[in-house]
Order: sequence, then structure tokens, then C-alpha cells
Amino acid sequence: MSMGTTSQVFPHGRSAPEETMLKSLSKTILAVCVSVPVVFPLLSSCQKTEGSTSIVKRQLEGVKSVHLSVFLDQDIPNQEAIDKQLTELAKKVLTGTGLSVTDKPEECDVYFSIDVLLFPIKNIGWTDYALVEVSTELSEPVRLVRNPSLKNAQCDRYGATWKKNWVELKKWPAVESFIVKEVLEQLDSFCSDLKRANRMTTK
Repeated sequence: MSMGTTSQVFPHGRSAPEETMLKSLSKTILAVCVSVPVVFPLLSSCQKTEGSTSIVKRQLEGVKSVHLSVFLDQDIPNQEAIDKQLTELAKKVLTGTGLSVTDKPEECDVYFSIDVLLFPIKNIGWTDYALVEVSTELSEPVRLVRNPSLKNAQCDRYGATWKKNWVELKKWPAVESFIVKEVLEQLDSFCSDLKRANRMTTK
């Protein structure tokens, strides 16, 4: 299911006011960072986080279906068109791996979410640029280790069992193509890990 910025439901269990507050905080932090020139080399050279292969295999075992959620920042150019494109792309890639994809929360409590945030840079000399954050995440209900019977104790106890995140500095004309390319790369990474997990379970 595709979700616009006016939606009140988030797969991570956050309310709309919390999501807005977190986004505002992130923008403030990034605005401070980009005001210091030395940060740019750090941003361009950082590596994408790779989880432990063994942990990834164990955490993805048994995943058969997901509830797809797409969230795009309202500041992204051609937001509605990209939203539709990403939703269709994700469904195609995920179903191609053998997963069942639904847009009905009542049918599946395992979420695969795609979140894209945009942070325009307003510093003099950098207004042609924006920081783009793309993240994909598989989240599902978790249980407390000290009391496994308390599943979803407050109806928002979701934990990430797989996640990718990447932030890159792009000129405005390149934002749209970067988003699609990065989402596809992260989708491929997830599907690769899922296939490895499935091979483990069949051995």
C-alpha cells in the first residue's frame, strides 16, 4: 500500500506527530552538518551498512508474505509519479522472489517499508543540492525476551529484522533517478539475503 505524507499510519509504530518531529529533528541535524564543508567528503565516502550474514539468514527464515508500504517526502519532485513507480517496482521485485505482497494490514503483520526523505540545502552556494535518504526495512511484531507472552503489548511493538539505509548528496535534476536506482539496489539486496535464507532452510 502506498502512503502519502498525510497518512496517519506508519509501519514503524510511530504516530503522525512523532514522524513529523523526527523528520524535523533530522533536518536540523543535517542542516548543521552541511554547514561544515568537511562533512561532504565523509558523506560521499561512507559505506552502506552490511549486517552479519548468519544473522540475516536466521532473521529472514520463514518470511513468505509482506505488507508493502511506501512513504515519500512531500518535497520530492514528481512525488505521486515516483510513489506509483516505486510501488509497482517493489511489487514486481518482491513477488519475483516468491513473496506474496499485500496492501491490506489485516492480511499480514510483516511490513516491508520504503522510506524516502529529502533535505533541501539552503546554505549559500549549495542551493542546487539536496540530501536524499533512502531506506528499506522489514519489520514485524516482536516479543519481550523476559516475557515472550507479551507480543505487541501496546500494538506498536515492531522490530526491524532487516534494514538498509543510504544518504547521498545530489543535484536537484538527479534526485528522481537516484531514488529509483537506490531503491532497486536495496530491493535486490533484500531479495538476495532472502534467497540465501531460503537455501539455508532447505538444506
